[in-house]
Amino acid sequence: MAEALPVEIVSREHLDAELIVLGAFEGEAPELDGISEDVQAAVRRLAGRPGWTGRDEQSAQTDLSIGGGDGPAIALCGLGRRDDFSPVRMAGWIARSAELAKSNGFRHALFVPPRHAETEGQAAAERAVRLMALC
Repeated sequence: MAEALPVEIVSREHLDAELIVLGAFEGEAPELDGISEDVQAAVRRLAGRPGWTGRDEQSAQTDLSIGGGDGPAIALCGLGRRDDFSPVRMAGWIARSAELAKSNGFRHALFVPPRHAETEGQAAAERAVRLMALC
């Protein structure tokens, strides 16, 4: 039987995990409202890397070794253009991010999507939890 990752829905002010996975739309700065200064600084460094645009399936990570740095590992994932974001893209992001967490041995990962109709509200949360359960 495959090992499962627990799923929690928390506010941006309560990001406490081994791995924090943030999504960002192409051509937009990552949304960092309510996120700790340490995590914001790491995300800004990732987004400032040469070639980072936020295109669909693009990613950048800090050191992913567990205990390899001060604080959590951070993964910044491109979600493509905001206007093209859909449940299918959301599913792809969740699947890729869950695989990243599992393959690197993380037992507690948090997903931080940008604000969008596909990521806000009860219906979006229920979709995301169903998708995560399939990973």
